[in-house]
This record gives sequence, structure tokens and C-alpha cells, in this order.
Amino acid sequence: MHQLFYTHTHIHLRTRLCGFRCCLYDYFMQMLGTSSWERMSPDIAGEVMEHLKWDRGASAVFRKICQGWRDAHDQRVTRLSVTGNSSLQSSLILIGTQFPRVKEIEVRRPRGARDANAYYDDYNDNWLRALAVSQSEVSDLTSLDLSNCEEVSDVELHALSGLTALTSLNLRFCHQVSDNGLQALVGLTALTSLDLGCCHQVSDDGLQALAGLTALTSLVLYGCEQVSDNGLSALQTSLPNLKNVHRM
Repeated sequence: MHQLFYTHTHIHLRTRLCGFRCCLYDYFMQMLGTSSWERMSPDIAGEVMEHLKWDRGASAVFRKICQGWRDAHDQRVTRLSVTGNSSLQSSLILIGTQFPRVKEIEVRRPRGARDANAYYDDYNDNWLRALAVSQSEVSDLTSLDLSNCEEVSDVELHALSGLTALTSLNLRFCHQVSDNGLQALVGLTALTSLDLGCCHQVSDDGLQALAGLTALTSLVLYGCEQVSDNGLSALQTSLPNLKNVHRM
């Protein structure tokens, strides 16, 4: 029965793969033919995926081989990229055990960029609230990219105020974010990079909330028409480490 299952799975998956992925799948299945390979260690999985440069296609093939390989793969993921249309809530609640090494989460529409060492799960408009509920599981998160997530508002930013290990936050094209939302960032004192590009509701008042982010070195304000030269100058006076400011 065990062998029949893998034979059926092999035929089903092989018909969906081609070229490099097909060859890779065949190779992995040959490895699995030795029972000792069924329980892949995370360290070996990490070495294999590093050799494959965490190619998205290779990653998908690797995870389809069997549950043991999927678990080993997920133990080594450091970047989680979220795309698609399904619910991510269950994954976020279990993220501490399924993806214990995740440091960076990128949320993209299906057209978004593909990064190395990233596993791509599905996305919908409720995922951010689920992430807020799961903050204790991702307390070591250092990078959160929400660019182009137009549903992100001040409410969601306040819900994520506990992610105090963040060093990079990208809110570009989050049009609903306003000065009130920036108040939620006052506790993120580890931030070194903040992108507010095209957050049209942000003004000088909102920038004042950033005055306590003394580690900030890079700030993007493209398209923030309500931010004045005086407001920016006042912020730079408060943040001597802020050397890279992009407005035009």
C-alpha cells in the first residue's frame, strides 16, 4: 500500500512537471527509494535547498515528495512570501512550529516579486489580523513587506505594534495608512528602514510620531504630498542617524 501510494503520487505529480522540475522530482524520488531518506533532517534539507538557491519550483517539488521532506524543508525557511487567494490564518497560528526560523514575511499580490529562500503560501484580506493574533509566534520577525496591500489600514498597524524586533517595514502604496496609524510604530524602536511611499494621508503630524525611532537610517516618502520640508527637517533633527531620505 505504501509503495502504491508513492507510485500513484509520482505519476500524478510528474505529469504536472517538466524540464528541470521533472528531472529534479525523479532524482528526489530515487533518493526516497531508500527508506533512510524518508526522514530528511532539516540540516540536509537546508543544504539541498541552498545548493538549489531556494528556487521556487525546486522548493515546491521538494515539499511534494512526502510529509517528512516537507517538514524538513519548512524548518529551514527564513523568508515567507504570501500570495494567492486562500486563507493564511491556520498557517500563521502554527507558524512558530511550521516555520520556526522565519525572519521575513513578504505579502504580495500574485504578480509580486519572488525572493530566494522563500516559501509561497496563499493570501487574502484577513491574513493580517491572523498575524496580529499570532504575534507571540513571530516575535523574532525582522522584516515585514506590505507594499501594495491596499487593505492595510491604521487598524491593522495598531494590531501589529507588538512586533518590536522589526528592523524593516514596507508600507508603500498602503493608501489607507494615515498619521493615526504611524502612532502604532512608536514602539518599534529597532526599525532602521521604513517605506511610506505613496501613503498619501501621511503628513507632518504623522512624522512627529517617528521622532523616537532613533535607529532609523532610511525613510521613503515618495508621493507623500502632505509632508513639508519643514516637517521633514524637524524629523531629521530628532533622528541624527537618518541619512537616507527619498522624497522625489
